[in-house]
Amino acid sequence: MALTRPHYVQRFVHSDHGISWMLPQTAGSKIALLYGGDDETNDVYVYDYPRGKMVGALTRFDGPDGMCVDAKGDVYIANFDSGNAVEYAHGGTKLLNTYDSGATPIGCAVDAKGDVAVTSFDPGEAAVFAKR
Repeated sequence: MALTRPHYVQRFVHSDHGISWMLPQTAGSKIALLYGGDDETNDVYVYDYPRGKMVGALTRFDGPDGMCVDAKGDVYIANFDSGNAVEYAHGGTKLLNTYDSGATPIGCAVDAKGDVAVTSFDPGEAAVFAKR
């Protein structure tokens, strides 16, 4: 049995690295979204999954790395070079929360209670933030 995974190539990437945007039909919708960080542009590109159509971009990151989602579909993005993780609503462009880990975050997880764990590359630890 062979495993397959989607591979999206975005030919025309959003080049204005100062303005986050999202197609209007994504905000508050139930469509599945796939978020991918680009450490060269410091942007996070958002795709309609599984179609692969680009539906938005979140900007002004400093090394976007690992990402996770909670039960509501909000996305959490580990911002490696800024030492924090940030939260956005599903399909939204407004920053909801910032979780300062004080290290170099590379990943995250959200448990059923809504507690956010942020893992760090160096010094190799996890910081847990109780639900606000």
